[in-house]
Amino acid sequence: MKKKLIIIMLVCLPAFYSRGQDSLLFSAFPKEETVHFEEFMPFKKGQARKLFLDGSTLYIWANDSDEGYFFYACNLNDKNQTGRYFTQGNGRGQLFSPFSGGIHNGMMWLHDLNLDKIVTIQPSKESDVVNEYKIPRFYYSLQLTDSFLLWGSGADHSQQKLQQIDMRTGQELKELGTFSNAPAGIPFYSWKNAYESFLFTRPSGGKAALAARLTDLVEVFDLENGRSRQVKGPENYPPAFRPIQSFGKDLAERISQTRFAFVNGAVTDRYIYLLYSGNNHESRYLDQGMYIFVYDWQGNPVKRLTCDRYIKCFTVSDDDSSIYAFDVSRKAIVKMTGK
Repeated sequence: MKKKLIIIMLVCLPAFYSRGQDSLLFSAFPKEETVHFEEFMPFKKGQARKLFLDGSTLYIWANDSDEGYFFYACNLNDKNQTGRYFTQGNGRGQLFSPFSGGIHNGMMWLHDLNLDKIVTIQPSKESDVVNEYKIPRFYYSLQLTDSFLLWGSGADHSQQKLQQIDMRTGQELKELGTFSNAPAGIPFYSWKNAYESFLFTRPSGGKAALAARLTDLVEVFDLENGRSRQVKGPENYPPAFRPIQSFGKDLAERISQTRFAFVNGAVTDRYIYLLYSGNNHESRYLDQGMYIFVYDWQGNPVKRLTCDRYIKCFTVSDDDSSIYAFDVSRKAIVKMTGK
């Protein structure tokens, strides 16, 4: 078994590359900076999964809140809570286990993998407008790019990397990024599953980025022409996994050598910011990181930010001047004081 696992770990990288793309392999970022945080406000309603900034409002997404809500809105100026949204449950407009979500033009949205639906909330002084849309197929990561259009990744029914979906109908409109063939002896969808990635889209549109979970690989797409650039490094390690079949599906099972690479992220119009773990999947800090890797939207490594503590998630202001993060150990939102 050891010999087989070593083969998988060594031969997987070349076969991932596909047509219509170029690639960059690098071993160090051109610039490194240190980020210091100080406590901004306590947050003890649960562990923050994602943070979002929208004007003077900080949105905190927590899946394990004991108050029965997923989103909390706080005013950055006085730090007071201004609202809470998305109730827990399986009824209309409710969610059980959301995995993708965000804020788009003031509208909040969450995608529930188990309930196969997206719920949107448009805040209003009179009454919030809540809508629900059925998403019949599986997508590991989704991003809303306008009122009704989504981009998805990690589809278990397609050999393409990205799908554009009409949220109103659940229908796919187009696909981008063809995977090349899997290495000999590895089922294709196990191979694809090993490269499962978080999806991010440029706020002004036209670009998307995939950040792999089990290898330090980033791929930046031009959504208009479908071309992409893969950026591999700085450690340049392949995903460690074992091909398995579960309930009739080919999947990638983690093994003792499996490491988590990118575990969270945020984007602005200038840069892609990705929280990098690098830790073993069985370690205490498997889904936290001390490093933020920064890339531009052409797929060039820009810099590595070293945080003064482990963080679980973060968000960046539109002008790239401020970073807010969640410190699990202190149960607090922290703010960057300098680089």
